Amino acid sequence: MDFHAIRYAAGERVARITLNRPSERNALDDATVGELTAAFITAARDPGVKVVVLAGAGPAFCAGIDPAHQERMSGADLEQNRADSL
Repeated sequence: MDFHAIRYAAGERVARITLNRPSERNALDDATVGELTAAFITAARDPGVKVVVLAGAGPAFCAGIDPAHQERMSGADLEQNRADSL
């Protein structure tokens, strides 16, 4: 999978996942959460990976939820919010 919001590298029994949206302080949006999910699944399926290191590019690890994503979800109904939470 091609990652844009994160970086993924594995070697020497370690998978390194780096949040890579430093201009947004690595805030979480739909794309980032999807890529994180895919990266953790990739690491879990790799028998050579024994440790996962999660880091953030730039000056902040993760600012939390992306305000633009939060604003979009503020108009969502209960089912859409439940699906987003899952």
